Formats: sequence, C-alpha cells, structure tokens
Amino acid sequence: MWGDTDMAFNYKVFASALALAGVLGLAGCGSSDKQDEPKNGGGSRVVSARAIDGYLVRATVWADLNGNGKLEAFEPRAFTDDDGYFSYNHLTGTDYCAADASAAQARFCLRLTGVGADEPVLLRVRGGYDSATGLPFKGMLSMRTSDLDPSQPMVVTPLTSLLAEAPSDASNVNPDRRAAGSSALDALINSGLITGPSDAGADTYAGSPSMFFVSQMLQLLNRTLDTATETVSIHQNFDVGAYYSGFNAGIMGEIVGAGGLAGRDFSAALLVEDDVAALMQRILAKLSLLNPDMSETDVKALLRTLARSVSELAAIAGLLDKLPVDQFTAQQRDAVARSFALVMEVVRNNPGGEAADRLIAWLNNQVTEAGIGSDLLGLGGDDVDISLLIDATIDPSSNTVSAMAKLPEAVRNVFSSVVNTSVGVKVDKNDERGAALLFVFGEAGATSGDIKLCVRYQDDSGDFDTGSASDPNGALLLNGHWSLFDNHSVVLAVDVVGGARPLMVKAVGANGGERTYRFDFGSDLTEWSGTAPRAFSPGDVPVNDQDCRDKLIAQFGPVG
Repeated sequence: MWGDTDMAFNYKVFASALALAGVLGLAGCGSSDKQDEPKNGGGSRVVSARAIDGYLVRATVWADLNGNGKLEAFEPRAFTDDDGYFSYNHLTGTDYCAADASAAQARFCLRLTGVGADEPVLLRVRGGYDSATGLPFKGMLSMRTSDLDPSQPMVVTPLTSLLAEAPSDASNVNPDRRAAGSSALDALINSGLITGPSDAGADTYAGSPSMFFVSQMLQLLNRTLDTATETVSIHQNFDVGAYYSGFNAGIMGEIVGAGGLAGRDFSAALLVEDDVAALMQRILAKLSLLNPDMSETDVKALLRTLARSVSELAAIAGLLDKLPVDQFTAQQRDAVARSFALVMEVVRNNPGGEAADRLIAWLNNQVTEAGIGSDLLGLGGDDVDISLLIDATIDPSSNTVSAMAKLPEAVRNVFSSVVNTSVGVKVDKNDERGAALLFVFGEAGATSGDIKLCVRYQDDSGDFDTGSASDPNGALLLNGHWSLFDNHSVVLAVDVVGGARPLMVKAVGANGGERTYRFDFGSDLTEWSGTAPRAFSPGDVPVNDQDCRDKLIAQFGPVG
C-alpha cells in the first residue's frame, strides 16, 4: 500500500494535525454539559464574517446560543453569499443588514437579539458549496467572538474552529474541551506552521496558502474520523449524535499521545497490531463506559479502518514539505485545492480502499521539489469539474487525469444566459427516482433572481419524498432564489418547511440536445439527465402542486 512505503513525511506536522482533528470533532458537535436554553442578554447586534474552506457559498451560518452544535428554531441564522460572506461583503461593499436591504439581500444578514455588547458569541457554519471545487461542504466550522463590529473583516475556518474550543471565560464551555483546544493550539505553534493565535484570522484560501493546506489537512482528517465512527456506530446502533465528538477526540488523543509512537513512521506503527494493543485496550475502556455492547473486535475493526486511512493521509501530509505553497499562482492553488478535496471525497466514500491509494499515488507522482506536474495543474482550469473524478479509476502513472475532468464545450457556458429559461431533469436509479422542472426568472443579463422548482422525488433514505403510497406521482411547487455559481453551475436556495434549502445544479455532459447534470436534491450530487436551458412561456409555469404534478407526468411520464 502506498502509505507503507519509506516516503519521508514530517511526523511533527502530522501529529499536530491529528491533535487538531480531534478538537475539530469537538467543535462541530454538542456536548452534554451544554445548556438547553438560549441566554438572555442585551439588544440587537449584527455579526459578519467570511466562511472559508474554499469560500463557502450558500452555507448556513447561525449563532449557537445554547452551544449544542445544532441549529434550533430560536437561533438566528443566515446564508453566506456568492463570495462566502454574511452580513457584510467587503469585496462589494454590500450591507445585507441595511435598513433598505431587499428581501433577497436580507437572507445574508445575521442579526442577533439578546446579545450583550461584550458577550462572546459562538458561530457555526455548515452546508453550502466550496467555491474552489463546486462540491458540497459536509463539515462544520466554528468561531467564538465578542467582536461584533460588522466593519471588521473576520473569517470562520478550521483554525477558528480550534480556537472556539481554546481557553475561554464562557461558562458554557467544558473545561476539558478548553484544555484540548489549548493543547492543540500549542502543538500547531510548536510545529512552526503558525506563529500564534492571530494567524487563525488569515484568509486560509487566498491570503495564506500555507494555512490553506493546514486547514485542508484538518478537514481531511476529521472527515476520515467521521467515516470510521459511522462504521462502528451503525453496526452497533451506537448513539453517534450523543457521543460522536467525545469518541473521535478520545481516539485522536490516545493515538497522538500513545507512548512509543512519537518520532516514528506513524502510519507503519499504527498498522502493527502489537504496537497498538495497549492503545486499543485504553480506547476500549473509554468506549465501554459509553456503549457496553461494543466488543473488542469492533474496536479493532474501527482502528484498522482508521489506521489504513491515517496511512493514506500520512502520504498526503508528506506533500506539504514538497510544495512551495507560498509561491503558488491562483491556478496552482486551485489545482491542489481540488485534488485535496477529491481525496477527501474518495477517502470518505471508501476509507482504506484501492481508489484512495491510486489517487494518492498519482498525486505523489505529480508533486516534486520543483512544484506540481502539468496533469495536476490542469485541475486548476476553468473548464474542469472534479466531481467527474470521484468515481473514476485513476492510473497513478497517468498524465491524463485532468482531461477526464474536462467539460464538453457544449456545457462549459450552458448557464451563461440562463435568465428566463427552464431546465427539465430526471433521475431513475435503484435508490433514487425523481423529476424536476426549474424555471429561472430575472432581468436580462442578471446573475441572480427568483426561481420556481416543480419536483417529485423519492429515495431509499426518505430524505425528501414528495410521493406517497396512494400517489407515487405526488409533487411540490417550491419557490426560491438562484445565483450563478459559474457558467456551468447554478446554486439555488429553495423555500421548504422549516427554512430554505441550498441546492446546486451542475451541467457536466452533452449528447446532442441532451444534457447530463449533477443535482443534489437528494443527499449527494448525483447524475440526472435533462435538456439544455430553453425559453418558456407564462403558461408553462405551474401554479400549484397539482398543476406541477400534471406537468411532470406530461413531460417525463408517470412514476414507473
């Protein structure tokens, strides 16, 4: 396996990242020590910042007033805009909280009520789309701040997520979590990757390339833990919602602090069962307190999955020492950002599998002391979509991987003139069945506006079923807002019960007059077939759910 080779990597860097990953797990979820009710405080305040993994578009940001890591009905929330900002866009000078802001602008305003002038606020960000990759953001970011001056540019990143759990006077922060945040912060500083807490305020994508790669590593590690945790929790019916964050942090704390592992080839050491027998016993003891039904066999299975993924991640960590990231051009930065995001998707979907090994081997072949290879550089082009590579077979010695992600000429600008057009799409798979008509409204040349979405949908997870046993053709007519993500992708905010739901439609293929789209009306971006955007007349637009149902049957036929 690639991670078992003698390729050198910086253990100190990787160990620091592991420690931080454990803390990120804590930052993203609730803890039983939190209060269940919001605090009472002063008057209305506005808080603004920019959410960065790449810049997160249409992510949900909210004030976690009771600190439980969940979006509650009473908690203020907003969306991030096309540049990742909420409340105030420092690039365009747009004040979304201004008295004369339109309804479309107000959706990006985060206004807090009952928060005192100097009271710290815990912000959370989840969902939306990474502007660097066009892929859904599946993690969670956090920031704790008492500076609510919207004129001051602030960022929410994996590093601020770490600091959200660092020492604080806030009464609702578990002291053990504060200590974990402080230790992880010290480890990051001692590794030389940052000089101090102030570095967490940097733009980790464009402004500070080194910090971007550190943040990507943190996300990659945390998502690997997500998968490992889910593997055991599903098998054991383990209450991952209650214990997930402490579970992940406990594993990472034990691994990083395990005697005998420090200073050695981390991945190779983890794969030797004798070297980690005592470690597994300690983790088993921790888990037994939470879930007495979890066996030692289950814990070993979890650790083997984690060890395999850590081995893969160790190979990625080795790339950090090779890359002259502070000298990167925008295309180079985009290329490596997309490749790291691709690894995250592959490792999450198939931890420890051959696909991840082959992808990492290709990356290592593309990275040298002199920089990055032309095939990897190609991923930074405007004409590529890395979602096309998630299920692809990668040849480690290939120089044509970026070509596999290139979009056909017919779809590269398919949405550049999308105003006052409609798009029809459908999917018919074993686990997902649906059809939709999207009607896009706006002024000529606009890059945003209103939409109507007529949709019927079923999947095996019951994520958003519109039909029923008595009427499998049941459909909904939904209102919402659209904006141009790029010339082949449109991001939507669709109004549903309980709030607005962000969606994306990406054109990725063409066959004559037919188009292939990636649409995430379900739980992930999946392929839907459909038509190119075309003009519609007023009579084409459904006026209610029944009309929507009839028009879907007329265009796509009934549910089979």
